[in-house]
Amino acid sequence: MNPTQQNHSNPMWYKNIRAQNFLILALSLVGIVGSVYVFNLKSNISFEEQRQIETAVFTGLVDYLTYHPQADFDYFFLGISGSDPSPGILDDFENHRPMIEPISSSRISFGFSAPVVHKSELTKRGIQIDLETLDREPNGHVNVRASLYQDRASSATYIYTLTEYDDKFRVISVKRPDRNIF
Repeated sequence: MNPTQQNHSNPMWYKNIRAQNFLILALSLVGIVGSVYVFNLKSNISFEEQRQIETAVFTGLVDYLTYHPQADFDYFFLGISGSDPSPGILDDFENHRPMIEPISSSRISFGFSAPVVHKSELTKRGIQIDLETLDREPNGHVNVRASLYQDRASSATYIYTLTEYDDKFRVISVKRPDRNIF
């Protein structure tokens, strides 16, 4: 009998492989669950809290820009990390002037200044407001980074800090860009 045949006929060989596979599977699952847990520790924000925060930041920016003397546009295009916000957030701005649309309704046109325009109304200009990050600090404050883009010469980044009062998130500070475009 050669050594390969001995290993296949030995029941201990099979049990060791089974134990090794089980150990590898168990450790892999622990690693996956652990990494999901660690990465989710950073925000620790529920869906409802996230929606409150997004609505508060969008409302603050939309109100600020609606009456800003240097902003000339027909639309606000809202986004969260480059994707459309939930329909509920858009519904909060129903009948607003300038019009509120999801970021997917916009595109950057061609030309020297490359303004943001509505996809179906290329003569209608707008501003993209994109919430890029949402981070909870150990003290409970939440920081939101919001990027605005109107054209190549008009872009800005705002940092909103919110905290929870009476089960509702409210803006407590806004860091505006150094240059005064918006």
